Amino acid sequence: MFGKSYHGRAAVAAATIALAAPAALRAQDTDTDIVRQIEMLARENAPLYLGPITHGISAALSRGAFYSAEPHGALGFDIGIAAMAAWVPGFDDAFTPILPEQVTFDGRTFDDPYGTSAPSTPTVSGDGDGAVIQPGPELAAAAVAAGQDPSDLAIPFPRGLEVPLVPFAVVQAAVGLPGGTEVSLRGFPAVEVHEEVGAIGALGVGVTHSISQYLPVPVLDLSAHVSWQSANVGDYLDADVIGYGLIAGADAGPLSAFVAAVREHPEVTIGYTVSNPTGNPALPRDGLRVAAAPDLEAVNRFTAGATLNLIAFKLSGAWTSGDYQAVAIKALVSIR
Repeated sequence: MFGKSYHGRAAVAAATIALAAPAALRAQDTDTDIVRQIEMLARENAPLYLGPITHGISAALSRGAFYSAEPHGALGFDIGIAAMAAWVPGFDDAFTPILPEQVTFDGRTFDDPYGTSAPSTPTVSGDGDGAVIQPGPELAAAAVAAGQDPSDLAIPFPRGLEVPLVPFAVVQAAVGLPGGTEVSLRGFPAVEVHEEVGAIGALGVGVTHSISQYLPVPVLDLSAHVSWQSANVGDYLDADVIGYGLIAGADAGPLSAFVAAVREHPEVTIGYTVSNPTGNPALPRDGLRVAAAPDLEAVNRFTAGATLNLIAFKLSGAWTSGDYQAVAIKALVSIR
């Protein structure tokens, strides 16, 4: 119930950043200190700091799901690897923290203990040191009277890690069914990428159905597509994206082009256990398990791409519009 009290440290941050940019963490000599800083995030501030990651995962997760508007014929199939990435826009490099409206210290309740406004501080994609919010005069005086250093009650925010993009990769397979329908399965089994992060895994399914087969004189290949994509990081983060829309395409020799208009509904949940062994009154009790769900709106995405067809081998690339523009590259073996 932050807004009435300050809500704890988000251990999920280490997991999300390791998923999105492990190289950024490994490049730091003090990554343990960085993780400790990141853990000083409240329920409302964790989604704000990690906004580039949650939006980037939502934008990248479903990319590369298709490379043609024509479904496989019955028992036709493909198998390959897709690599995706979403670029973080500059306007998401900083955020304004939410401060607690009330805390209780040494038996007294303080309203607006840190003031009513806060300076801007970097998100995970920004750079520079994070803001450190010092207690206001009344709370600072109470700390001194209790024999404590007022800086012990300060609220530190993590520094920016200059994460420019959110990458992802999956193995994908698809098979054609009778009636102009194709089903696909994509993902990878849970793999531990860092001892402090836990296992990362992904899973997705999709269905593509030919609409061209119902048209008397089809000029282009036209299909309906629906998919569900999911990723999880240990016990800390779950991301799901449901999408549906239309794909149109045409062939020209060894090249085929496709465009798609898709409506996507992303949902991300961040969960973490508070670590507050010193009993800082600006934090909830030690060991409390809390969860945060960033408010991600449904978005319309436009995709344009092309595929090079070399007998059974195919190489495809696509670009997707949006605030978080994304690209996908896919290499696969296909029998239609």
